[in-house]
Amino acid sequence: MLAVIAPSAVSVHRRPETGEPNAWPGRIGTVDLLGDRVRVLVEGTPPITAEVTPSAVDERKLDDGGEVWVSFAARAITAYPP
Repeated sequence: MLAVIAPSAVSVHRRPETGEPNAWPGRIGTVDLLGDRVRVLVEGTPPITAEVTPSAVDERKLDDGGEVWVSFAARAITAYPP
């Protein structure tokens, strides 16, 4: 089974969000501006890519690197058979 989460469904925060079952810590890998959105690679186990707004990068200081928490809603997972 292959599970896919769209980068736009992934949230990135500096602290864990209370009550989020699908959350884990990681470190900022890369931050790439793609027009009106920013792709953030979060290195962790597993690594994950998030797609956020430029204002989220500024507010959370994501371009400074360091430790972050990622989370997503369970309904954001799409499963594909092998």
